[in-house]
Amino acid sequence: MNYLLTNQLVEKLLNSSYLEILAVITGIISVWFSKKENFLVYPIGLINTIAFIYLCLQSSLLGEALVNLYYTIMGFYGWYLWTKKSHQKLKLEITKNTKKEWVVQFIVFGVLYFIFYNLLIWYKNYFNTTA
Repeated sequence: MNYLLTNQLVEKLLNSSYLEILAVITGIISVWFSKKENFLVYPIGLINTIAFIYLCLQSSLLGEALVNLYYTIMGFYGWYLWTKKSHQKLKLEITKNTKKEWVVQFIVFGVLYFIFYNLLIWYKNYFNTTA
């Protein structure tokens, strides 16, 4: 069974483009830098997400492209916050959300979901009728 899995992995790698391989490798490296709390998580992560945006758009995977666009925007924002002097003094700890935070997150998620869902439906209908 391991032999079959290894052969499939090698076959998929050989059939992948350089950009796909770069996107996967930078994704793995970005997670490692994140665990190490190293600022390189941002530039490496941005390479990863921007590459995946391009790949997803090429494959007409609009939802995946939007998710990676979100990660790209958050990557730039996180990098900006990291460069601020006050970051050196700030030590963030992982905590549980309060009920108020859950409500705010649910509302923001719902609004954004509604917006993106309708944009994707419009995009799909517009390009299916014009193509």
